[in-house]
Amino acid sequence: MTGPPAQGESGGRQASRINRGIALSLGTAVTAVLTSTVAEVMATKLSQLDIGVVSAVLDRRVLWAVAWLALVALVGLIVLRRAVPRPRPTGLPVLPPRAALVGRDDLVRRVVAEARRTRVVVVHGPAGIGASAVAINAAWELSAAGGGRRYVDLRGADPDPRRAESPRRVAIRVLRSLGVAPGRFRDLDRAGETVAGELRRGQRVLVLDNVQSIDQIGWLLRRITHGYVIAAGDLAASSAVPSGAAWASVGPLEPTAALALLRAQDPGPVRPRRRLDRLLSRLRHETRPTRSVADRIEADRRAADDLAKRYLKHPRVAILIGRWLAANPHISIRMLLEDLARGKENAELLVILRHQLDGASAGARRLLALLVEAPLAELTEAAAAALAGVPVDRTSGHLKELADRSLVEWTRPSRCRVPKEARQLADPVRPALRT
Repeated sequence: MTGPPAQGESGGRQASRINRGIALSLGTAVTAVLTSTVAEVMATKLSQLDIGVVSAVLDRRVLWAVAWLALVALVGLIVLRRAVPRPRPTGLPVLPPRAALVGRDDLVRRVVAEARRTRVVVVHGPAGIGASAVAINAAWELSAAGGGRRYVDLRGADPDPRRAESPRRVAIRVLRSLGVAPGRFRDLDRAGETVAGELRRGQRVLVLDNVQSIDQIGWLLRRITHGYVIAAGDLAASSAVPSGAAWASVGPLEPTAALALLRAQDPGPVRPRRRLDRLLSRLRHETRPTRSVADRIEADRRAADDLAKRYLKHPRVAILIGRWLAANPHISIRMLLEDLARGKENAELLVILRHQLDGASAGARRLLALLVEAPLAELTEAAAAALAGVPVDRTSGHLKELADRSLVEWTRPSRCRVPKEARQLADPVRPALRT
């Protein structure tokens, strides 16, 4: 889906086509006049000479006249071509429509405020947490007064989603999204200057989605003086944002927002059936579901609050569990809590919960499995590094990935543990990984 086109784009394209047509017509007319003039001069000169064609061609005056006319024609065509701007290519990627967010209004306002202050904001969050939606909604707020809106998805063509595109490939994508032919730019600095110039000329907001590393876009962030750039993605914890750029993290859902998202998965009011349908359903001993997700939440508010605090911190998980409840109207909220606690006995719910691991690195998944099997419930960062057999700085990044997904919590500033709800999500540790 695409967003509404910016106002004035169609009129600008039509005016550009008219101007280009006029320029081409003038160029053709000038060339025709010059060609006819040269032909007339040559014919007159040849008719006056009796010594043949060779003598006429060797006449210096004729040669100078031809050279000057050709030079004037060339300069005229160059001036006309530069005077009329080329029309922008059509079909450029535009900003997707606003996303229906729950519980993220304050964060969107914060991103908008930071963008107006620094012009560059990096929105960070694990896959499925809503970082892209926050960036898109903030971009719509920034461009509400008009101006160009461009969206670039930096997800690579590689089947491995964790393999990032190179900065040069990213630069080519960004330039093409702005309607600029990348050609063979000398370096990334030149590409950054070109993009900054496009933002200065009216491309008001540029959203870079699915960014995996600041290195992919560092060539651009340092040069923005006009317009706004919002980057979103599951960035590494060690990513260093350039000076002057703002950083916004998308955290887990608050319980109130999680329950609101759960209620939103109701299919809507059920249409009453006809009397014959009701009679047939009674004869078949069929019962019609009448309890909506909202009804079951209100029927056991305490269990619903417990469900939100323990399991619904991730928006994708909240949406999928809400749909599961809508499809199973006979399951109460307390029964759902018991099923979730049993974990691996209900494979369908376990698959839903495992969406919290989407986008996590192999090192973070391995660390989670090792922490679950550790003899101690709480470990320091150094102890977790020793358990995994990797340096402390890498373990710190893996713990940050797990904490962003609510799979690890810090009980004290120096100690972390795996919550009971997350233990069932760990992959079994193979013997080779224990050593």
